[in-house]
Amino acid sequence: MGSERMTIYRYDQVQKRLFVSGRPEIGSILPVPGVINDDSIESLFEEVLRVGVPAERTVIRENNGSSHTLEVSFVPEYGPDGTMISVIGIAREKSGGSGDGMSMVERLEEEKRALVKEVHHRVNNNLQIVESLLRLQAERFGDSKYLDMLGRYIDRIHAIAMIQKNLCREDRLEPLNFAKYVAEFADYIRDQHPEITDHVEIIRSVEEAGLRIETAVPCALILNELVENSLMHAFPGKRKGRVEIIFRVYGQYCVLEVLDNGIGFDADAPENRRGFGLELVRILTGQLRGSAVFNDPGGACCTIAFRHR
Repeated sequence: MGSERMTIYRYDQVQKRLFVSGRPEIGSILPVPGVINDDSIESLFEEVLRVGVPAERTVIRENNGSSHTLEVSFVPEYGPDGTMISVIGIAREKSGGSGDGMSMVERLEEEKRALVKEVHHRVNNNLQIVESLLRLQAERFGDSKYLDMLGRYIDRIHAIAMIQKNLCREDRLEPLNFAKYVAEFADYIRDQHPEITDHVEIIRSVEEAGLRIETAVPCALILNELVENSLMHAFPGKRKGRVEIIFRVYGQYCVLEVLDNGIGFDADAPENRRGFGLELVRILTGQLRGSAVFNDPGGACCTIAFRHR
């Protein structure tokens, strides 16, 4: 039979003291011998303390035929003034014991999955750092033109970060639940553009489907471009309307559609063909080896079709 042990860490940034569950407060200088004496825990803690974003890690070890899994998670805590005041950590140590029934192939597969999840966590953390830096820079802009442009880049980065976040949360690394992603994306867009979404409704009709990461990322970016184009341009002067997101699976093919009932849009107009947003949609559709059709059914509509891999 296996066993599990949990340890809770709290590092007080103000007092420069580390508190560990089951032990008295100790230490003022890190690393602390005998407490954070595992390289996996210590390096992760120092990373969170340095960059100020949550991080997780899973390590699987083999020792004389027994398996040993260490799951570590550290989260920074901020005060009202925005400065970091502490770091909270949880370490779960699981021992499968000898004869736990896992073959070497199963253990290697589990280790590979843990490694891939660690990569996804790293990518997600790095994207959060880039997004935070851009938001800080955006606060310094006084020109609305550049502020809007930077905001579009922030939203594109956030769209990718949401994919990575969902991959980190799923018990299975792949495929990604795209319906769940679209729901979270719609909530994010509403929060980012309340001045528009108070009079423009975002409607979802999304079929449950699993997408691999190489498909999910282009789809997420395409969705971001099309929805934001509708919100930014289709409803001038507080005009009321709706933006619909439709996703369907037909056998081996997926169809992603974004349409609105706004003022209309001519994708073939020279000024629109030169736009970065539409060019990005065309490039991403090419990555999916799909096709895109733009039409104007009393508003604007873009239909993307690609093979479901």
